[in-house]
Amino acid sequence: MRRTVIVRTHYADPSLEAMIAALSPVGDVLVVADETEQPVDIRNAPKLGLTLAAAEDWGVFAGVPRIFWRCGDYSLFAARQLMPNKDFFWMIEPDVRLSFDDFTQFFDHFDAHCAADFVAARLAPAAPDWDWAPSVGGRYASVWQCLFPLVRLSGKAIDFLLEQRRADTAARGDKDPDSWPNDEAFTATTLANNGFSLADFNEFGTFYSAETLSFWSPIAESAFRAKPPDGMIHHPVLSGRRLFEKLFYIALCKQDLPGLLASIAALTGREWPDADAAAYRQIVEAAQQSLPR
Repeated sequence: MRRTVIVRTHYADPSLEAMIAALSPVGDVLVVADETEQPVDIRNAPKLGLTLAAAEDWGVFAGVPRIFWRCGDYSLFAARQLMPNKDFFWMIEPDVRLSFDDFTQFFDHFDAHCAADFVAARLAPAAPDWDWAPSVGGRYASVWQCLFPLVRLSGKAIDFLLEQRRADTAARGDKDPDSWPNDEAFTATTLANNGFSLADFNEFGTFYSAETLSFWSPIAESAFRAKPPDGMIHHPVLSGRRLFEKLFYIALCKQDLPGLLASIAALTGREWPDADAAAYRQIVEAAQQSLPR
């Protein structure tokens, strides 16, 4: 049975098309697209579009903004219902880059040597102060965390997660919508506490590090392409406007807008032309003016 790779996205652009093309030799590629705001035009792979009606049909809660971004497991539910006979599902996000001469090497390695129901990066018991710990705390003896940009799950694990999401939806009552757990907390914690087998990518070699895989340190596409393959998972790798938006968000969180201006200058000519850089500087300068002094 051919491998299935789900590409989870809410947009289409040339970099996504390139990813799909590169994944095609790996197996059957299915794009699961969040279309709650607008249609996503995918031209080089089958697409399954998600709207809030889909979540209602499954009987799962969808009462927070950007639910399909927050709950990547919902994309797995959609793919599983479309392909109920598949044993395993890989899922990857558009800002992941696999630094291999041949992507098939990576997937073959895990499908040959790892039978775990759930494989992810940074998979471990969560620290008590982890932001998402309260959303799943109190139900189980241990809270687990992971990163969700690249994962593999068994069909039976996905089935169990869907039934648990349905049960949690039915039992919600008038809880604060913001307490609904995200994919990383819900998936890792639920499976770890219910007898499923879990594995971290790095149990089978060194496939990521703090430098290659993070949330707070985006990698410019130009910098990624300038380096030879290193056999690692890189995330998030971004370019152009999407890179600026990520850097802007991080700068606001860290209150480091001057540092962002320096990054804009350093990336001009590599990630964006002078005109775009000028527009980005205006956005940052306007933000600086609006911050309290």
